[in-house]
Amino acid sequence: MSHNTHILVANAYSATHDRAMELVKDLTETQLSWRADEMAPSVRFHVWHVARWADLVQEIFNGAGTQLWDQDHLGERWGFPMGGLGTAEAGGGIDDATALKLPLPEKEPLLEYGLRTFAKSNQAVTTAAEATVDRVRINTAAAEYFGEEAAFVDIVLRMLRHDNRHVGNIESLRGLLGLS
Repeated sequence: MSHNTHILVANAYSATHDRAMELVKDLTETQLSWRADEMAPSVRFHVWHVARWADLVQEIFNGAGTQLWDQDHLGERWGFPMGGLGTAEAGGGIDDATALKLPLPEKEPLLEYGLRTFAKSNQAVTTAAEATVDRVRINTAAAEYFGEEAAFVDIVLRMLRHDNRHVGNIESLRGLLGLS
């Protein structure tokens, strides 16, 4: 195994996405939508949110206009409101009431979006890690979150922390559903 910090960080980022998909693949539609209380987000929300951020991250490395969300017009197709989806239109910082009203898609298209964005993001991060890219100019709406330019390690570690918080929420929700 390489001891290159970039590669180690990229591997951890990819492993988190793998874990997220492993945790949700066996859930039913009802389990994906279940909420612990009226103001708590569902597993479905956590999957969508992490996938949206993965789409933003891959755009940072692959260039403007590469988001699957935009290319496939998913927001429009799924009936999402135009604007008002928080930081970078990815659900960051929106209030609980708004999050709970999002028209999140059924399991199959949601997991397909997750798989596609995770694959694209993981590949982009791995390619940058292998090239030992140090600093990245942020060319997307994610500049609101990362700034105009950021270190590779800062971008990926921030997203790794973010994604792991949501994976922990998914694990907790599985536990509350009586699933291991």
